[in-house]
Amino acid sequence: MSWSFAENVLSLKFDALWTTAVALLLLIVGYGLRRRLRFFETFCIPAPVVGGLLMAILALVLHHNGGASVKFTTSLQSPMMLAFFTTVGIGGSLALLRRGGKALIVYLVFCWILAVVQNGAGAALAKLFASIPPSASWPEPSRSKADTARPLLSALSPKISASPARPPSPSLPPLTA
Repeated sequence: MSWSFAENVLSLKFDALWTTAVALLLLIVGYGLRRRLRFFETFCIPAPVVGGLLMAILALVLHHNGGASVKFTTSLQSPMMLAFFTTVGIGGSLALLRRGGKALIVYLVFCWILAVVQNGAGAALAKLFASIPPSASWPEPSRSKADTARPLLSALSPKISASPARPPSPSLPPLTA
């Protein structure tokens, strides 16, 4: 953990150990608040969300009223998320699905269909707007508006052409009428 004070702003930076310690403390507080306040249990809000919400509110108050900023390291984020999502399905089984009955099976199929539709819509919109794949490099920020509109215009209609204010970027193919 380190802190600095510059321009009347206190900056707290938590390393991996302190980030984990604060997360565990907030998890314990989240479980305690969930037990004491029926609202969280009634609306099925899990204890980690309660603790995270408490930290978010605390950071917001410190930032706007106290002149402090809080920064946590994200070096453990990927391994922790991988562990979490790997262990989520361990308790699932076909027997558990059968016990849930027809309503659970209908819900499961609905979620599968919704996931496929969501992925299809995302892929279609990415193709329509000529989105750059994550592995490609981003275009330089000095492009003109006409150059930025080229992929969209060519996707909507090959007959639409934009007259660029400067020669087109080498990364974009020229529009043809």
